[in-house]
Amino acid sequence: MTVHRSRFTVHGSQFTIRAVTLLALAGAALADDPPGGAAGLLDARLAAACDAAARAAAETRGLPFLRPVGRRVASREEFARHVGEVVDRDFPRERQREIALSLAAWGFLPEGYDLRATYMEMFADEVVGYYDPREGELVLLREAPADVLERVVGHEVVHALQDQHFGLEGLVRPDRNTDDEAWAHAAVVEGEATLLESEGSARRTGERAEPGLGARLRRLLEERARTVGRTIARVPPLLRENLIFPYAEGTAFVEEVRRRFGWPGLTLVFWDPPASTEQVLHPERYMERRDFPTRFRIPDLGPLLPPGSRRAEANVLGEHAVKVLLAPAVGAEAAAAAADGWDGIEFVVWEAPRRPPGAGPGPVLAFASAWDSEGDAAAFAAAYEKARAARPAVPRDPAPAPPRLERRGDLVFGLEGAPADPAEALWEALVRSERVLHPRDPGARDPGARRG
Repeated sequence: MTVHRSRFTVHGSQFTIRAVTLLALAGAALADDPPGGAAGLLDARLAAACDAAARAAAETRGLPFLRPVGRRVASREEFARHVGEVVDRDFPRERQREIALSLAAWGFLPEGYDLRATYMEMFADEVVGYYDPREGELVLLREAPADVLERVVGHEVVHALQDQHFGLEGLVRPDRNTDDEAWAHAAVVEGEATLLESEGSARRTGERAEPGLGARLRRLLEERARTVGRTIARVPPLLRENLIFPYAEGTAFVEEVRRRFGWPGLTLVFWDPPASTEQVLHPERYMERRDFPTRFRIPDLGPLLPPGSRRAEANVLGEHAVKVLLAPAVGAEAAAAAADGWDGIEFVVWEAPRRPPGAGPGPVLAFASAWDSEGDAAAFAAAYEKARAARPAVPRDPAPAPPRLERRGDLVFGLEGAPADPAEALWEALVRSERVLHPRDPGARDPGARRG
């Protein structure tokens, strides 16, 4: 199972990591370092496995490989160094801090949480291999268990095929997409690779490929995530769920696309991918009546905030993230029901001049959201109030204004952490946020088109 360079991250983070294969799916324990003579044997087995997987993937998908796929083995130290270089190159330390701050403002993480350290620990614990789209090569961990080689290669070779035809580097871009879109695109990439590898494995063993792989994967990965001693069992729920989502829900989405339209239909999905995790969770909202998210233009709040304040984040919180946000307070089933009416949540996070976590003013979170109906808006507001009340209190000096949440028809606005003096002016600016069409909504071609 891989997490492609499309954002192995938390929502709002977009830490970029090359395609990696995880032991959580392979279901094996790491072997001891192989003896010196084993490296050549591993190279030969990797080459043979790559060639066989490439033939099978190309035949099943009806897409030829346009060039050979590079492959090599690397040590655990090389893996860790590569992951760190990619994270720090694409997301410098200051950006990592801003991302963690915005997630703390929502209550996903405690303030001051070290995202980078957690991800490095997770990859050291879980990674077995990856596909590097910049180099066009598959890299396998030298210490990887022999019994998972074919599954690892079978998955990563699909990423190579995707890359050659659709360009993985450009498919998920933080400068072109919101985080929610990035997760939706990653679900397509990982869902296809997981399904193709699983069916290839079934053919090799003579087993029948049963439908419902996505649901089975979720149960398997949730069970693995609860394994005592694994890093993934100790991380905050959002980090764990963001690891599972592209594979479990992504595979279920791809299964439904193929059921309706065959593999050629999935090729069209790559050229016109889902615009939200809502469309992945509810494939009919992608394949039948396309349900594009509502977007908002939130006014610049900077002039109303204390001098030196700066915007740390502006993004979209999708249905997938809303489920994770609400679940600890209301339970998974009620969280899914409250998130089901999602039509878009736009948010900004501002911070006062830098101080240590917990000292001075905290982050200011402002959001504007749209829901499918007034009843859906009311359900979210009620669940969100419970989730917010369940968060640990963080003392502030000076104390901020009380948090504010208000439903206006099918819209819900929220403001938290605002300084007391400009709180009312900030609120009045927030509720004037302009509701607009998603850029890919056909109606957006009309410059005068607006929602609501």
